Amino acid sequence: MSRVVSVSLSLSLCLCWSVYSVHSPRSPPQSTNAYNSAYNSERLRKDALARQAMKDKMAADSEAPPGSTAGAWKWAIRRKIWDYMEENNIAQFPRPVHHRIPNFVHADQAAARLAEQNFFRNASTIKVNPDTPQKAVRRLVLENNKTLLTPQPRLRTGFFSILRKDTLPSTDPTTRKNEMRHAVSA
Repeated sequence: MSRVVSVSLSLSLCLCWSVYSVHSPRSPPQSTNAYNSAYNSERLRKDALARQAMKDKMAADSEAPPGSTAGAWKWAIRRKIWDYMEENNIAQFPRPVHHRIPNFVHADQAAARLAEQNFFRNASTIKVNPDTPQKAVRRLVLENNKTLLTPQPRLRTGFFSILRKDTLPSTDPTTRKNEMRHAVSA
């Protein structure tokens, strides 16, 4: 089932982009200067509105009474989790954990539990973020002969890196293990 979902999602995205780029009334004309200027103006206007909405939400949440669910939005929850991890010494390097996806004690055990789940076993392609606590998940994806998709930081070479165990260069098992270890640490 997951094979079909992955393929159909990819195909849907490709088809939607093709239809949009060919039939969209917003497609840029051959002379793109006017289009780029209008597009950038609209993008900046929407960015300013979004920043103001976030600022208003933060102000409202900071005035909420203690224990209120009004302040239970993403950053408030993250801050509580980061503080808990630091106070209980369950965070691992790099520290402090605030404002990052933190590495934590027993991340490898969490990855092993994830690999036991049916959805993991049935999937042929798995997207895993390039963060340190998910290093063991990336290794398990490759060891289980699945395709690993990892988003590229700042889109350096595209949207995703695609890696499969069978595309690693060496056939020597000891070298292959070292190459996989290197591939998942990036």
